[in-house]
Parts: sequence; structure tokens; C-alpha cells
Amino acid sequence: MRMAALLSLLTFVVAPTRLPAQSEASEYRIRPGDTLRIVVLNRVEYGQEVFVRDDGRIDYFVLGSIDVDDMTLGALRTALVDGLRGHLTEPEVLIVPVPREAFVYVGGQVASPGKYGFMEPVIDVRKALALAGSALPVSSDLSRVLVLRAGEPVETYDLTTAPGPHIEIRRGDVVYVPELCRIRVTGNVREPGVFYVQGSATAGYALSLAGGIVDDQGTLARLSVLRADGSTEPARLDSDALTAEGAEVVLRHGDALHVPNAYLVEEISVVGYVQSPGLYRVRGPVSVGRALALAGDAVREEANLGEVDIVRIDGTVEKVDLRSGGSSVAVRPGETVRVNRRFQMNWPMLFSAVSTAVLLTSLVRN
Repeated sequence: MRMAALLSLLTFVVAPTRLPAQSEASEYRIRPGDTLRIVVLNRVEYGQEVFVRDDGRIDYFVLGSIDVDDMTLGALRTALVDGLRGHLTEPEVLIVPVPREAFVYVGGQVASPGKYGFMEPVIDVRKALALAGSALPVSSDLSRVLVLRAGEPVETYDLTTAPGPHIEIRRGDVVYVPELCRIRVTGNVREPGVFYVQGSATAGYALSLAGGIVDDQGTLARLSVLRADGSTEPARLDSDALTAEGAEVVLRHGDALHVPNAYLVEEISVVGYVQSPGLYRVRGPVSVGRALALAGDAVREEANLGEVDIVRIDGTVEKVDLRSGGSSVAVRPGETVRVNRRFQMNWPMLFSAVSTAVLLTSLVRN
């Protein structure tokens, strides 16, 4: 009776490790990192708990080192029975896998990135994401989920389809959910903020995500794109934002689109030989001709219209000739138009100098 009770107990313990009505080929297979408890009935001294090393071998004190990698529990039991027949008569061997917690590392766009444990030999990638609170609904890019496994290339999986592929996650794997393309729209739009898109977005599409410009405040003529690397690029849209040149400006991850105020005025400087030199308020770039008109036009008797200077924001000087179409050159806010005085001959001084030269020459000859 005692033996029957013991057999019943061990059968109960081992049963959860096997699936009923399955062939031995479909049983649980031993992997490195597993812990197995070997029990020999009526011979307690032959019992041992063994650990499967990284090379797939165990050390059983009676039989020495045994390769068990990818072996089923039934196959290992048969091997142990055969080996123990040299020591025991009709040995009865039971093998009980000892549950050991495995860990997976989940990072990126999930609710709670971190290290999570599981008891199964493998789990599906979706369960790994669930352990971390699932992927963030707005910013996660489930079309490019990365699985990193030691000693193997990084794999990329698309989890946007249902039910999608079954992807096994094992002990020590890393699951990473990347971020969608993140862009920002600021300024005079209805809903400024951060938006997530797949891949990239044109300036027109980014504007539509923000609800379009605020009526009578935003302007499509002076849009600017602030790149993730810190550079700035102008963009221009027409009223329908469909066929405009700026609609082809592409925003990528980390870029921002700014919509300025239509009524924001800025200043240019007009100095030199003009009627009223000073600072003049403008809305965006103006032509040199318009800048001079704001200053009362040049004083033409003295001004040199053949070489008018434009001092650009970066400090460079551009010379334009107003006599041959240069009046259409653009001057941007913050820049300066400088009208120089033309060269004039001082005839009295010249005559005086010539007379003095003649007089000195005469004196020297005498």
C-alpha cells in the first residue's frame, strides 16, 4: 500500500509536465538552463537534482556526463534505466522538471519597460508585451517590433495583423517596440502638439493633423521646418495645401513645423543717402525698391544707385545695381539696405592743387 501511494503521488507530480495523448516526439524537450530531479524508486541514494549546462549536458553521479540537449523526458528516462541496470535490478526511474523562472526584457514604447519573469519554457511575443503593460496605443510602431536573442541576428516582426505570427520568446530574450515617427506642429494652428505617423509626413499632412491654421491669424506664406539636427528650412503652402510646393517638404522623426502669425511685423534697416533713414516694419521679405520707398527713396543727386549694399543676417554684403533690375532683389527682416554716396569730383580743390603744382614747378626752374 505504501508503494502504491508513493507511485500515485509521483504520477501526480510528473503529470503536469506531459501533455496527455501526445507522442513522445511532441513532449517537452530539455533545454540548457533546465533543472531536473531524478528519482529512483526504493533507492533514495540514487536520487539527484541535476542542472542542464549551456553545452546541453548534465552530470549524474552514477553515470557521469550525459548529453540531454533537446531530449524528451521519456528518452532521458530510458537512457537512465539502461545505464542503471549495471547497478540495480529493474530500476524504476522518474524525472521531474523543477520549475525555474525565466526572464524577458521588454523596452521601448510599452507602458512599463523592464525585466519580467515567466515560468513556461517559451512564451509568445504578445504575452511578453502584456507583461510590460502592452504597447502604448499612440506612439508604438507594432510593424517593426525587434527581438534580440544572444548569438543570433536581430529579428523584426510585424504585429499589426491579426492573429499575426506566433513568435517564441525564450529566457534572456529582449523585446523592443520602436517609436513611430514623431513630429511637432506649433504656432497658429487649431490643435498644436506632438503627432505620430508611420514613416514620415509632408508639411501639408502635418498641418492637417493639427487641424489647419487658425482663421485670420496663421499664414501659409512663411512656414518653417525645424529639423531634428537644429537646422531650419522654409516651407510655403497655398490656401488649399494640396498642390503647393511646401506640401512636398517632408518631416521626419524629431522635426517640427511652425506656423507664424499673419500679423506679426518685423523690421528692416534703411540707411545712407535716403530721405528718411531708420527702421521700417515689414511682413516678411520685401524688394530693395520697396525698402527704399519706405525711406522716401534715395537722394538721387548724391546717392550711388549703381552699388547699393544689402547687409545680410549672416554679415555678408551683397551689392546690387538699381539701374539694371536690382530693385527686385529681396531684403529679409533683420537685414539692412545701405545707400552709399556716389563719387563726386571736387573741382575747386582740383584746380587749386593744379595751380599749386604749376607754381612750385616754376620756382624750382628759376
